[in-house]
Amino acid sequence: MNVQRGDVVLLDYPYASGGGAKVRPALVVQNDRDNQRLTNTIVVQNTSVTRRALEPTQLLVEVSTLEGQLSGLRQDSVVNCVNIVTLEKSKVLRRLGTLPDSLLPAGQRVPAGGFGLGAVEPPGDDVRASAEDQARTYKGLDCAAAEGDGAAG
Repeated sequence: MNVQRGDVVLLDYPYASGGGAKVRPALVVQNDRDNQRLTNTIVVQNTSVTRRALEPTQLLVEVSTLEGQLSGLRQDSVVNCVNIVTLEKSKVLRRLGTLPDSLLPAGQRVPAGGFGLGAVEPPGDDVRASAEDQARTYKGLDCAAAEGDGAAG
C-alpha cells in the first residue's frame, strides 16, 4: 500500500518482544520520497491510553476537534513517539485519515525529546530556512537530524 508522511493507518503493529503483533493505528513518519521508493516505512504507535498525553514524547489527538476527525481515529488517542518501528508497507491494512498541518507545531517538538535531541522548532515567519533545513523538518519526526549529523554508525 502506498503511504504518505502524516497518514494515520491501521496495521499489524509488532510487539516490542518480536513475539506477535496487534492490529492498531499508527502514524506514518517516514518522508514521502522514501515512502515512494522503499518497500518499508517508519511509523509510530497510536494508543487510546491518554494518561501520559502531556509528556514531551506524546501528541494528543482529540476526536472532538476537526484535526481529530480528519485523523480517522474513533476515540481520543496519543501518538506515542517512543514506540517507533520500521516495517513492510504490506503490514498496512488501510488508511484511516491524516494528521493535518494544524497539529504540526506541537508534533514537530514531540519526538525529538524522546531521542534526547532537544526541540525541533519549525522555522519562524521571519527566518528563511534553507532547503536542507526544510527537508529535515517533518510532521513529527526529524529523521535527517538523527541520521545525518556526521556521526559514525
